[in-house]
Amino acid sequence: MPKTISDVKIYGHRGAKKIAPENTIPAFEKTLEMGADGFELDTMLSADGIPVVIHDRSLSRTTNGNGYVDQKTISALKNLDAGGWFSEKYCDVRIPLLSDVLKTFGKKAQINIELKNFTHPFNSLPDKVYDLVCEECLLENILFSSFIPFNLVRIRKKNPNARVALLFKPDLPGKLFATSIFQSISPDYIHPHFSSCSSSFINKQHLMGRRINTWTVNDEEVIRELIEHGIDGIISDDPGLAVQIRKQVFDSFNNVL
Repeated sequence: MPKTISDVKIYGHRGAKKIAPENTIPAFEKTLEMGADGFELDTMLSADGIPVVIHDRSLSRTTNGNGYVDQKTISALKNLDAGGWFSEKYCDVRIPLLSDVLKTFGKKAQINIELKNFTHPFNSLPDKVYDLVCEECLLENILFSSFIPFNLVRIRKKNPNARVALLFKPDLPGKLFATSIFQSISPDYIHPHFSSCSSSFINKQHLMGRRINTWTVNDEEVIRELIEHGIDGIISDDPGLAVQIRKQVFDSFNNVL
């Protein structure tokens, strides 16, 4: 069990994606209104090399566009509707530039930036994202995460003190990422799927000196159990629920004391 409520961070997964279109300014605003500590977002490069905030390489699911993000210029991407698919209320919402998100929220939220360059794993995304963060003097508020270890190697080569976290699924490669073999790449944080987060796993990672932010946790009982087992961070599609459960757990704990 963490010592204080502030030891458990709550992050909106792509913002508050249950009540606003994911990875948009309104989704991030809603997350903070719910009392979360911050949010997770996804970023990749446009055709002309600008980091934008979007989860899918394909534009068809979350915008009114077609084709791929990395094949569209920033001017083309800016013209797309990124909210109308969710509801008419958000039909004027656009794909955010990462720079705009950092300027708007960087001083008042913890931001977990997932580097999504699976199609082009050697492109300049890590460097450009790191430079944008530094331009805004936000290194203390930013966590760089990725399923691609090389992305984190590149970030730490630029700054060994940058906060980085390996993301992994509950499969064999993921289990390898959680071992000491990859600790030099992701020494201070690890981001496993919640199904990997048994009490023994959490204790082992803590003994290795790692903090654990787990994804994507939406079930009330699972959130409660993870907090009781000592998880450091919850990434949830429903950050409001996670904030509520966190308070309940600590109120109950303090009443026992």
